[in-house]
Amino acid sequence: MGARVLQQIGGHTGSVNTAIFDTTGDYVVSGGQDKRIFLSNANTGRQVQSYDGHGWAVQGVAINQDGSQLASCGGDRMVFVWDISTAQIKRKLTGHQQRVDCVATSKDGSIVASGSFDKTVCIWDMRAAPRSPLQVLKESKDGVASLVMTDSEIIAGSIDNCVRTYDIRMAR
Repeated sequence: MGARVLQQIGGHTGSVNTAIFDTTGDYVVSGGQDKRIFLSNANTGRQVQSYDGHGWAVQGVAINQDGSQLASCGGDRMVFVWDISTAQIKRKLTGHQQRVDCVATSKDGSIVASGSFDKTVCIWDMRAAPRSPLQVLKESKDGVASLVMTDSEIIAGSIDNCVRTYDIRMAR
């Protein structure tokens, strides 16, 4: 038995670099070479919202559990945190020296982490006023390509052939 296409979602004018479901599976968020992010209905393929602000290609997106907050990252070395319903940028996070390839958010959206080609993982506390990272993890020997966040840990996959886990409660 083979897989079949359930929905083809268009809208981007270049390659799609990242696509995820929201936690309900009802929506798809995609980011692409065209510097744009789209929120689309997964069942109909209809575009619900667009998010514009990145100066270079969008490389990664993440949504918090209740679907109120979207984090995105890209070739402009920035991480944006968006209000998902208004498409307004809530925070612009800087700290990376090269393109940012992946982003993750805690369930409640209070912590955002990003991984970059600059070999670092930056962690931000969204409850704090400073825009600089709360912590910068520098153990990778090459670019950080993927991130996953649980309630207490960050898992980072790197181009240096390693997966690293960090306990964010203990700052290790």
